[in-house]
Amino acid sequence: MVDPQKARHLLGLYRRYRDYLNRLAARSDDELRSDFAVMGGLQHYLLLTVEVVLDLGSHVISSEGFEPPRS
Repeated sequence: MVDPQKARHLLGLYRRYRDYLNRLAARSDDELRSDFAVMGGLQHYLLLTVEVVLDLGSHVISSEGFEPPRS
């Protein structure tokens, strides 16, 4: 069974990171590309967002008794 507390925590992180990415997406392409710190933040939060989605998927897969994906 999916642990509701863990799922809520992961979904909260997802929402936070998504909001950060949405704020960065509001900037122009030139502004993003010209500021290495902003670009680094974009890459960082994109990576964290992907990781939290994978963590949530892994939690659901294991809680339902399925074997973890091999790749």
